[in-house]
Amino acid sequence: MASLRAVHGSERILNKLFKLIDSAEYYEAHQMYRTIYFRYLNAKRFKDLENLLLNGAVLLLERNQYNSGADLGVLYIETLSQDGDIKEALQDPKECNQLCENIGKIMSLIPPGTPERLNFTLTTLKLKPSIFPIPLIHREFAIITWRERNFTDSRYHFLHCSFVCSEECATMLIEYHVACGYPSEVDLFIAQFILQLLCLKKINFGSLSSQSQDEYRERCLSSTQNEGASSAPLADSLNLSKVTPKSSQHAFANLTLQYYLAKHPQIKENNPSSILPLINFLWFLLLAIEGGKSTNFTLLCELYSVVLKRDPSYKEYLIRIGELYFGIKPPQNRSGFGGFLNNFLQSFMEEGDEEMVEDENSSSTQQSNASQPAAQQQPRTVTGGEDLD
Repeated sequence: MASLRAVHGSERILNKLFKLIDSAEYYEAHQMYRTIYFRYLNAKRFKDLENLLLNGAVLLLERNQYNSGADLGVLYIETLSQDGDIKEALQDPKECNQLCENIGKIMSLIPPGTPERLNFTLTTLKLKPSIFPIPLIHREFAIITWRERNFTDSRYHFLHCSFVCSEECATMLIEYHVACGYPSEVDLFIAQFILQLLCLKKINFGSLSSQSQDEYRERCLSSTQNEGASSAPLADSLNLSKVTPKSSQHAFANLTLQYYLAKHPQIKENNPSSILPLINFLWFLLLAIEGGKSTNFTLLCELYSVVLKRDPSYKEYLIRIGELYFGIKPPQNRSGFGGFLNNFLQSFMEEGDEEMVEDENSSSTQQSNASQPAAQQQPRTVTGGEDLD
């Protein structure tokens, strides 16, 4: 009898809630949502509460009640984190995809650049990765910010996706370059992304399910076939489809580079290895990671030292990649490099500094006729120092 009364009581409250929304009494409706939130939470009615908060957040946000709607969105995320049955439910791919769509729906309705969106995003990304599909949530956020032409945030979220997003990521990077970069930077946009991606903590490719590994191989084939006859010889010449990944990030980098070269209008008709040495370096780096020999990695950095001077941040990226994939211990003091590779990297950066000093001493006429320094040509991207661990 008590439970029956509770059900009827909840129905009366819900009916009152909907009347408040219909009459545009949004403040009262928001307070009513919070009242129901505590009742359902105490009763552990998580599924009902999740549906209530999701619908309430969408209703209020669609009516431009951003503070109230975003607050219900945060409560929705917090409820998910307390739901003891959510882990089992998310084993179903449909449930998993629906959850990501729900979270993306809320985020897309919160105006970009507002504290409410930032708070919702940070709260969501604090969910336990052992339970929730964080890479897929990152994908939702990446797609949303990409549509908003916020390439910087989209790029950040793509960094934390999986290789299943490689084609979308490559397409975004192409649009980013076309919209914000110089033609001469066509290789810089993909290089910085791949090097930062390889600096992230490794997820062993062998630990992925056999289904995921099969999907990677299928995507390798599709990346060389779906873009027409002109792109197939290019991707095949890079031979990346035959690379056995050492990590999920390695697989992501392989596919993203293939799609980028196959799709970018500036380079897909040409041979990038001859006109863009940095692309050639990336190709050899991905092959070297498969082999895992530190001597090959060191020799590769030496041979492409001139190319690697274009961005001072490459030095830190390569030190991290050397540690993760080749077992090269990083220097204890980054300002005083130790070991052959670190001494080598430091030497070519010092040479680059000397060249910059010589440029500064040249006449103003020569400066105006010279091309822009590489530091000025870098795309405005998330450097992600905090993401390298």
